[in-house]
Amino acid sequence: MSFYDTCTNLPNKVLLCRHTESTLNELPRAKGFFLTEEGKQMMLNTPNHEIPLSIKGKEQAKLVGQLIGSCFGIPDVIVTSGYRRTDETLVGIASTFQKGELNATQIESDVNFRERDNDLASYMTLKEAKEYFPWLQTYWERTGPFFAKPPQGESIADMIPRVSLGLLQAFNLAQGGKLIIITHARTIACCRYLLESWDICTMESFLRGTEPKNGGCTFYESDQSSLQKRLSLIEYNVTPKSELFA
Repeated sequence: MSFYDTCTNLPNKVLLCRHTESTLNELPRAKGFFLTEEGKQMMLNTPNHEIPLSIKGKEQAKLVGQLIGSCFGIPDVIVTSGYRRTDETLVGIASTFQKGELNATQIESDVNFRERDNDLASYMTLKEAKEYFPWLQTYWERTGPFFAKPPQGESIADMIPRVSLGLLQAFNLAQGGKLIIITHARTIACCRYLLESWDICTMESFLRGTEPKNGGCTFYESDQSSLQKRLSLIEYNVTPKSELFA
């Protein structure tokens, strides 16, 4: 069953925006693990949902706001994941609009758009992960990035039902209007899987590639030419032209 088989309301335009650079993003990491003990210690006592934007990320958010203003216009509804880094991205974006322009915009948070749930290895160094979970890489390669579940964590396949629910609820709020969802890299992958009716092979190919950039914007428009109402991808992973996004 396609996502659109369960969807009765569609926005006219949708923008998926990954949050801008966070303090976690600026630390050296590989395969989701810290490369240094120092980096691990910096984040050890910060829950995932409380990770803030970096100084650079706050400046990036303002530039993303300017991009949205020129390419998308004033949204009718904005939904964040409720994580601090998505809420702070919204603050930066909103600061670029003229006073009063967003007064009629409905702003919500929905944890269905949160990032993949933490697992036991989230705050380990790469060295520690290899020591405590020596089987993990082989399991990951055999199972694939869509179905593989990190130790006591959430697979991408596990995310699909909640992201689908989040989209349905957001679409109901923004029916016929303009919707912005400020979220996370893997959540954007799930949105694309649903909105573009991907199969598992397409999803796995995407997950093995380069993830959306911090501040990357993905644009959809309602396809009026289709017999079945659906959204069509216009542009993927667009960022402002600035050295801050190099």
